[in-house]
Amino acid sequence: MDFGSFFSDLTTNVIGGLALLAIGVFIASLARKRRRANNALLQVKSRRQVPQDWEIALGSSGFLGQPVPESVSRGAPGPAGDPPYLELYNWFAQFSPYDVRRSTILLELQNISDEPIQITDIDIEKSVDGEPESIVSVRYPGGGAARVTAVAVDLDQDLPRPRQITFGDGPEAIEEKPYFENNMIVLAPSEVFSIKIVALAQRKRYTWSARLRISALTWPEDRWVPIPGGPFRTTGTPQHGYARAMLWAWFAGPSGAQFRDAPGLEPQ
Repeated sequence: MDFGSFFSDLTTNVIGGLALLAIGVFIASLARKRRRANNALLQVKSRRQVPQDWEIALGSSGFLGQPVPESVSRGAPGPAGDPPYLELYNWFAQFSPYDVRRSTILLELQNISDEPIQITDIDIEKSVDGEPESIVSVRYPGGGAARVTAVAVDLDQDLPRPRQITFGDGPEAIEEKPYFENNMIVLAPSEVFSIKIVALAQRKRYTWSARLRISALTWPEDRWVPIPGGPFRTTGTPQHGYARAMLWAWFAGPSGAQFRDAPGLEPQ
């Protein structure tokens, strides 16, 4: 055996391996720096969680002259696979509706940094759009939403703060103390966590958005991450009711499904 050649090849392979390792470490380091430079530390996904028995308020009844999606009329899933109640809710987006009394946003949070981070607050920014609309409301009668624990924000307060809200067999229970006074959400690298924000309104109409405050041990200061999908619109109910209250009569079958005046609620 030519030991000189053997050790020469071995040395070459070791050096080559170390070079590849160094290149890998360098690329990973650049990727980390790029993520930090782009503030890509927390990935936030959001979607509205629409209950099956939703209700919205509108400033006019102009929607009555527009054809609803065919899948809604047939009581079948839409092109994207959405059930009829969600397909019709999304269709109403073109008319700038407000969710009546509450909006629920489901967040999926993932730590995409290289160290644990803490979520220490949710900040709500809102604008008051005026008194609740009293022209028309539309309901989709259904089976109700799933009952889970969430944090609620009361938009009627001057400074809405997230508070624990619990759903059970009785009335909803909302804690008096803000949730993040005694709690934080800690995410290890790559960890995913889901949380609901339930925005409540009784007195006014609101357009609002939200952001998360996050921190880590090595950061000199906290950072804010906006929640996508907004702005959101939530309204209370008018003091003297609606001029017209309607519902989508899906239960009448494909031939009879249409907007109808809600039973027991006569126009003013």
